[in-house]
This record gives sequence, structure tokens and C-alpha cells, in this order.
Amino acid sequence: MELKHFSLEGANATLPLVKSIITDIDQSWKKLQSIDSELNTLLCETLNDSEISIDIAEELRAKAGSYYDKFQSSLKEMNELGVILLDMENFSVGFTTVINEKVQVYVFRPEEDSEIKFYRNIEADGELTPIEELNEKV
Repeated sequence: MELKHFSLEGANATLPLVKSIITDIDQSWKKLQSIDSELNTLLCETLNDSEISIDIAEELRAKAGSYYDKFQSSLKEMNELGVILLDMENFSVGFTTVINEKVQVYVFRPEEDSEIKFYRNIEADGELTPIEELNEKV
């Protein structure tokens, strides 16, 4: 699949939709982690000679399937926009662009920034470069 290249203005204009998708991914991920914890607890109780409830396990499995589908759907939606999920821990995303004849990513960090303030090399988890430095070079 060919990477979509964004202008800084285009990437920032996409942020309201991207933020909504990130929220869906975050909520689905947290629900999946919660269900995993519940299943582990259920398994531990079973190992300690308690009766396992097949109904509870099936209900949790069905919930997990539903949240997994939502998670996958949200990732697909982001992919169709041409946006890259860079970090699952803090949900930073990247918008590919070309700067100084090199493919780079504008980096949006939803927990820290209201707009795109950094870019970095697409191939590495390298240091973030402030957008202001890019504007100074032009």
C-alpha cells in the first residue's frame, strides 16, 4: 500500500476525526484488558477447586469478540485515512510527509498536544524535531 503524504495543515485538519478514532481504540483496548483480567481470575478460581461457570466464560468471550471487532475496525479506519498508530501506550500517531526530500512523519501526541508540534524520521523511533525548527529552515 502506498503511503499517503500529508501537509501539516491537512494533518491538523484531520485531528478531530483521528482523536475520535483514538478514543475508540483506547476504550476497546481497555475493555479487552479488563475482560482478560476477569478470565484470568475465573481461571484461578477454577484451579482453586471452585466451580467454573461456563455461562460466565462464554459471556466474557462474546464481549471480548465484540470489543476486538471494534478495536480492529478502528485500526482499519485509521489505516484507511493514511494515519499510522506509532505507540499503543500513549496512542501517538503519525502522518507521513516529505521533508527535505525524505519521508518523515508528523507526530501527534493526543495526551500532550492539541495540534501537531513535532516530526521525526519514519523509519526510526528517533528524537522528535519541533515543527518550529522546520519553519526556521524555510
